[in-house]
Amino acid sequence: IHLSPVNDPPLVTAIPLDATWPGFIEDEGAIALPPVVISDVDSTLLDYVLVQIENLENGIDEYLSSLTDNYPEILSSYDSVSGVLTLSGSAPISDYNAVLQSVHYNNTSQNPSGNSRAFKIVASDGVSTGESVVTILVEGANDSPSIAPLFDQVVTLGQSMSVIITASAPDLGDVLAFSLNPYNAPIGSTIEPINNGSARITWAPTLADVGQSTVFRLIVTDNGNPTLSDSKEFAVVTTPPPPVIDLNGPYGEGTGSTATFTEDGGAVSIVGRELTIESSGVSMLTGAIASIVSPSETEILTVDTYGTGITATFNSDDGTLSLEGEDTVENYRAVLATLRYDDSSQSPDSGPRLVQIVVFNEFASSLIATATISINEQNDGPDLILPEQFDRTLRAQVVLNQAVSFVTSAFDPDNSSDEITFLLDLGYNSFPQGESGPTITSVAGLFPVAAFNWTPSQLST
Repeated sequence: IHLSPVNDPPLVTAIPLDATWPGFIEDEGAIALPPVVISDVDSTLLDYVLVQIENLENGIDEYLSSLTDNYPEILSSYDSVSGVLTLSGSAPISDYNAVLQSVHYNNTSQNPSGNSRAFKIVASDGVSTGESVVTILVEGANDSPSIAPLFDQVVTLGQSMSVIITASAPDLGDVLAFSLNPYNAPIGSTIEPINNGSARITWAPTLADVGQSTVFRLIVTDNGNPTLSDSKEFAVVTTPPPPVIDLNGPYGEGTGSTATFTEDGGAVSIVGRELTIESSGVSMLTGAIASIVSPSETEILTVDTYGTGITATFNSDDGTLSLEGEDTVENYRAVLATLRYDDSSQSPDSGPRLVQIVVFNEFASSLIATATISINEQNDGPDLILPEQFDRTLRAQVVLNQAVSFVTSAFDPDNSSDEITFLLDLGYNSFPQGESGPTITSVAGLFPVAAFNWTPSQLST
């Protein structure tokens, strides 16, 4: 009898046969595959072992790992595309069995497919292969929804706050419900869903909320099993509306005022007694500014602060009058109602002057109210400059037949020097027959300069 040996493939046996290993649960970490034992009646060595995830449903989020540190003859590598763990190298079957016990499955997806995973195990002795399949259950766990970052808000009294909140759920199909914490939700606040991932919070503050920080606590809950939720807080500071100043009161058009300044006529009031200041929600003001637009060094603004806690300072460099000090709206109204304008120039610009006025509290400043000042110029007479002995009202003494000559000049604040004319007004003086009268003649090329000449030839003239 001639016996011809035939190689028998390795036998891969799941223990217990056809049993299902305890399942994988999301977020609870990797689990070992169901136990498998490899045997071979013909050989004590194996060439390689393959472990493949047959239904790789979550891509690179699921993978296999093994420990081969104690078995240097066996090399381990994992292909995330095919889902195949390769154990290779000629080594005893017992070593391969030991390494197989260390193979673990993990899935880091936050929304893993709920289908069972099948793992095909292929063993090769270098000639033939044997295989078996084991399975494990994959069970997803409910993940908490997450609210996107929230930011503190500022809302002005008289306006409504509207804030859109967004949230996400890692688990597909979760329905999110938005709510405000009923224990600290401000009166009148509402939250309305926009879609499954967003909602809008609206709220209109009241006078009692001015200067306060109101905390909103948002809660979003999913419909998973068990239900999970996330919560976040944000604060809303309510500020009053800016103060409003009206220089001509509630019955005048606009918020400005008009006035007329006459040169050399003294300071004039540039706002009306009917001036009003409104400051909703805030009874105290902290300051005010009145500024001359394009000022000159001769212009000034003044107020009367008597009986108040307000300090007034005028800066001639920039034409700004600053009022400082916390005081009531009424006191600021009373002080600004005394606002006066003056200009000491003898030749003021004839164009209108603009004075811009704002008031402010600790939260905001008002819009600018403008006082418009018309300028009424006055003609100023020239100033004649005579030599000292002739610059008086008493008569000057001269010598008979001796020439009297001197040079005189003049200054006119309103006119240029070439517009000045020199004349002699002899008044009631009379000169005896044959007596020549005095003359005054402009000096050519010099303005405004003239020469006086006279030679008295008779006494008592």
